[in-house]
Amino acid sequence: MHVNSKVVSWLAAAALLLGASSASAQGVLAQTQSNGAWGGLYGRDAAHTVDIYVSRTVDASGNPSTFLFFEVEVPVPGSQSGWMNVMFGSGIIPDADMTSDGLGQLLLDTDTASNGSFHTFACTNPLDPSTWGAVANPGRVQMAALRTAGTPILRTSGEWTFQWGDTLITQVGNGQFGSAAGTGSVGSIALPAGATGGIGMNQSVDVVVQQGQ
Repeated sequence: MHVNSKVVSWLAAAALLLGASSASAQGVLAQTQSNGAWGGLYGRDAAHTVDIYVSRTVDASGNPSTFLFFEVEVPVPGSQSGWMNVMFGSGIIPDADMTSDGLGQLLLDTDTASNGSFHTFACTNPLDPSTWGAVANPGRVQMAALRTAGTPILRTSGEWTFQWGDTLITQVGNGQFGSAAGTGSVGSIALPAGATGGIGMNQSVDVVVQQGQ
């Protein structure tokens, strides 16, 4: 992960696809506002790159809610980075499915299978954008993120950006966070061992996530 001079950690608190109508995995993936507790983990092994992010946020009507985003990549020879997105999903989940003490631990356990407010897109050939389309939600998505012992709590303000693989994340606003590690899964796909990320608290942070291959 390459972090520029304004970035201090995993800020994918941004990855929200509310009202997504495009099945493209390039360009702007998400644009929303994060407000409250959030947590995210990222891991990679020989078969998959997986990231999971969940946050207290606001829905399309401006009401407090909880948002979940996940993304799965696989190795693709011939692509720019060697990895490409093959599935991602986002949407509102029940508030009770995420618990957090703010800056110590965050737990997620939700079933997307019958959630009409959650939407998943996937492709059969990541090198061919025409193969992207809506698919059935993956079912249960879980994550347990624990702040890494001995690491500081950092504060952010103004505009912060970082590049994570082919994904560029920009957030504007105030927040605080700490480094984290943990476990999780998206349906039958486990978050690779050694996954790391962050947990924190945001205050009306505007976020944009962009990706290109």
